[in-house]
Amino acid sequence: MLSDVRTCYPGKIESYDKEKQTACVTIAMERVYSDLEAYYKTASRTRLEDIPVYFTEAGDYCITVPVKAGDDCLIWFAYRGY
Repeated sequence: MLSDVRTCYPGKIESYDKEKQTACVTIAMERVYSDLEAYYKTASRTRLEDIPVYFTEAGDYCITVPVKAGDDCLIWFAYRGY
């Protein structure tokens, strides 16, 4: 059952909106599955739109970095709201 749970994927920034602090991101891994026709098939991922970008923060301080198209990122999927 846990083999079907996916919480993090590597990604690639396609575009970044610094005003809204959101990005368009593509998952950098193909989806692998099997069906009746083939044991091993792959499917490319679609682009994720308006993903919030998170920077580490604590107290009154926040670490930020310049984000640009082509940067690598880590995509977290939360199954519950914060």
